Amino acid sequence: MSAIGGVVDFRNGNVGFSELNAIKNAQALRGRDSSVEFFDSGVGMFYNSDGIFECEQPIISERSGYNTVLAIDAPFFDGKAAIEAYLTYGVEFLGMLALPFAVALYDSKRRMLLLARDKNGKKPLFYRLKSGKVLFSSEPKGILAIDDKESRAVRVNKEVLSEHLTSPVGVYSAADIYSDIFEVRRGECILFSELGVSRFFYRGSTHRQIKSRIGEGAKGRSLEPLPDICESDVIASLEDALIAFDIPQFDVSMPSLCRLFSSVRDGSVFRFDDYIKKENLLYSYEREDRLSAFYGKIGFGTIVPPDRYEGLRIKYEEEKKRSFEILAELFLSLERNEILFLRSIMGDLKLNLILKRLDKESVKKENTEQMVRTLGMLYQAAKWSKLRRIEFVGM
Repeated sequence: MSAIGGVVDFRNGNVGFSELNAIKNAQALRGRDSSVEFFDSGVGMFYNSDGIFECEQPIISERSGYNTVLAIDAPFFDGKAAIEAYLTYGVEFLGMLALPFAVALYDSKRRMLLLARDKNGKKPLFYRLKSGKVLFSSEPKGILAIDDKESRAVRVNKEVLSEHLTSPVGVYSAADIYSDIFEVRRGECILFSELGVSRFFYRGSTHRQIKSRIGEGAKGRSLEPLPDICESDVIASLEDALIAFDIPQFDVSMPSLCRLFSSVRDGSVFRFDDYIKKENLLYSYEREDRLSAFYGKIGFGTIVPPDRYEGLRIKYEEEKKRSFEILAELFLSLERNEILFLRSIMGDLKLNLILKRLDKESVKKENTEQMVRTLGMLYQAAKWSKLRRIEFVGM
């Protein structure tokens, strides 16, 4: 996995190494191999390389004394061809990009920053507007690093967070919860300049697509999540998923899936059966991207084939039951101040209802999956309160 990010100051032209390094270092997991920075007047951008898909960036094109700088999160991408396409066709070049991507491009002639994502939304990209500056990053943690550096509490939408902790899989993302951080939407292009902000959804192109140099081998081997999860697997997955997602995020498959990612030793690219891909494609994309970045291996989820569904369903049901038992014990072991924090989010009525359902006999079989997700995220939220200074807004 790789990461892009940067700062553009349209008002004062003041961008320091400390700001860029804070964003870059917070995303060290996305690109463990090397990092390259670009600095110009009022502009700082970087690209973290993962060492798996090599791509020399940021790409810089200088014409008539003006720089055009491009950083793109996409495997084995021909960045030089992409930047030349922009110089020839303008923003229509986005329709020529063939692979999943998140792109940041700064045009010094027009004093304009372009942020865009592919139409499927597989590659993340977040931004924040702050005092004439645009901060952008592949992960929210990059932008949050500026708040940490300034000893500023992060602003969290309390109402959305409360709904998120009891929501179905993947309804909310980090951008919904952090009130002043926004996500570039699927297929969206956002243009920032001194005149303001313009956004639109780009169209496809009839021009030949800019091809990737990725080979068929990147599809990788097919692996199965490891069976027989134990308490240590659940605890590890709770901690890892919280760091990877920047917000509480959990589902029934997370313990065995995290165990699978951490167990891969030979080879960096693999496939795995993913129940969620059929139910919620966007969450599946987000999960495989975040876990790939966290563990430094590239995992692609695939829909479970019909001939294997029944056998995997039995294993899935066993894992769901075991996870619930472990999570119920973990939740009941939370400290008093952690429970008080959860009450401040959920309210007494909703949290008391969840506590009553911890009686194993009172949880219906069809509700176990939702309870596993909710208990996992509540436990994460209690620990999350110790990682960041949180300031609630809304409600």
